[in-house]
Amino acid sequence: KQDLLLFPNDRNTFLILFNEHNWPATIESLTYEKILPNHLPAQFSILLRSVPTHLDTSELLASIQNDYPDVINAFRISNKNKLPTTLVRLDIKNINVINDLLNKKFLYVDNIRFATTEYLAPAKVLICSKCYQVGHFRSSCKNPLDFCKFCGAGVDDLNQHKLNCDKKLNCLRCKGKHDANDMRCPIITTYRSALTKSFLTTAGVNNHPQQNQTNYWFNNNDYPVFEKNSTNHHHYSVNNIASDAGKKIEELLLKMNKIEENLNKLLDLNNNYSDQLIGLQQVVMNHTHDLHLQQIDTSFQRDFINQFVSPLCQVMVEVIPTLVKQNVLNDKTLFCSSLAGLCTKLVNDLPG
Repeated sequence: KQDLLLFPNDRNTFLILFNEHNWPATIESLTYEKILPNHLPAQFSILLRSVPTHLDTSELLASIQNDYPDVINAFRISNKNKLPTTLVRLDIKNINVINDLLNKKFLYVDNIRFATTEYLAPAKVLICSKCYQVGHFRSSCKNPLDFCKFCGAGVDDLNQHKLNCDKKLNCLRCKGKHDANDMRCPIITTYRSALTKSFLTTAGVNNHPQQNQTNYWFNNNDYPVFEKNSTNHHHYSVNNIASDAGKKIEELLLKMNKIEENLNKLLDLNNNYSDQLIGLQQVVMNHTHDLHLQQIDTSFQRDFINQFVSPLCQVMVEVIPTLVKQNVLNDKTLFCSSLAGLCTKLVNDLPG
């Protein structure tokens, strides 16, 4: 296979290569097949914090794209129990937009402010395919034996062992009932956790400007050794200061976590009030619609009475007495003792 892998040195170069329009049809008059990555790497992502879990990421993405069209994806991050968290990862194809949002430290979405932080992808654990220990390649493995990933046995000839292996799962690292490549191995998860924490610590240090350091040449004669008691006292003081500083930092972190929890509760209350307000507005609109229909019905009934019923009654009270006088109609019926008297009463009751 004549494959060529391209590894860009920076994000700008990656974006140039990621854009299909920047590729020529041929290279040196040779046709080629181009295979681009399925998604942007972690260096093109940022984190939104304190995003309510009931907020749909597709709606969130649509709202963000109104102001930042270079945001192409939004994914909600799940915890180790596969439950959604308040963290949302945004994939952005513009470096200037990434830097701008990280410098602002927040992003407004529908008048709600969300904090923005740098996204660090989970650390990938390297597992040796020879001894199945973590942290090195097979080419640099110093173990003379090959190990079976199923039963964990160390052998000289792995191919011969595969013919006789009972395939009973026994991890050679933790002795658990899983194969050596299972990423759920407690040792692998612990190693990944420590590696991720070291990345976070390094990122935190790199985000703070360091003071310039100057190298000095020290002479032991210029700085004589302190007496033992003085040295011990000095170390004791430094340890006390470091311990107090650590306690204060822990207290600050606890307070910050409580503040974040309270803010999340306030955001949830605000969202609940918004939902209730929308429901009340819908009820008011329904009542307004029903009232409008009742007004139309009342107007129709009034017009029907004024334009049809009243004129008809007027004609009847004028014609019936005449017909009674001409003996065309009997004045007395089964339902009325006197038609002429009834017409006279109706004339008095009808509005003038």
